[in-house]
Amino acid sequence: MVSAYNDTRSAAVATAPGFASNAANSLRRAASTSSVRSDMQSLGITQKSDGSLAIDTKKLDQALAANPNAVKETAGRVGSQLQQNATSQLSENGGISRTLSSLSARAQQIEGRQSSLQGLANSLMSSSSSSSSSGIDSYMRIFSM
Repeated sequence: MVSAYNDTRSAAVATAPGFASNAANSLRRAASTSSVRSDMQSLGITQKSDGSLAIDTKKLDQALAANPNAVKETAGRVGSQLQQNATSQLSENGGISRTLSSLSARAQQIEGRQSSLQGLANSLMSSSSSSSSSGIDSYMRIFSM
């Protein structure tokens, strides 16, 4: 869970400012709520200042030895809360989906501009080559006398 959280958060933070980085902040806030933070601490999981999670395996082992059912319930609550946040961010109306939609629209705009520029370049090339060939023909007629 800690690795998945850290990997997901790192990937979202690495994006340009926008919906995806907002998703990383939302995930960080979800892990910072008092109930989740308390549950994580009982499992030996802490949130570092950069937002990533760290686990104290000795503390987790002690908790498992003392009461494995409590650890299972606590881990389930933490996982459920983080999953709800991630599901919200990944949903059709979530931040990640909006980022992908925005990028897709931008890619279509760029492709349209590229197509227009290619058509203009082709037009200029054909115009230039017909002007050049008529100029060369004129030159040849004048100087071939």
